[in-house]
Amino acid sequence: MLGDKITALDNRQYFCTLEHRDRVFAVINQLIKDRKISSLFMKTAIACLAPYASKGIINYGEADPLAVQRILAPFDINQIENLAHTDQLINLMLDYFDDKIMDPEKFKMVFCCMILTFKGLRISEIMSIVSSKILRLLNF
Repeated sequence: MLGDKITALDNRQYFCTLEHRDRVFAVINQLIKDRKISSLFMKTAIACLAPYASKGIINYGEADPLAVQRILAPFDINQIENLAHTDQLINLMLDYFDDKIMDPEKFKMVFCCMILTFKGLRISEIMSIVSSKILRLLNF
């Protein structure tokens, strides 16, 4: 069943190279065969390591594929083979991306704000919790 979901992604426009995507899919498929991962693990790994354009989220022209490829190229995809839980995958992704996407401190602040937003807080509630420094960085 999870393997079918990966197959359905074949025709997407990827920001990474197809070679990179295929390496990610090979590791994910092996983890599926070994029954080691959940659907959430699979979705998280693909979203982080083989990002693709998705209507309503990000269009292909909104990100520079070469920049994405430069960010992803050094990542050793085999690192995820030994992970047992989605939490471990998320921690690995945070450790990898925190200094590649933007300044590490700004990344942490943005991530905190995203978590607060995902919890359903309104801007006014976020502003009462989060420091004004974060809000300035996010242009609120």
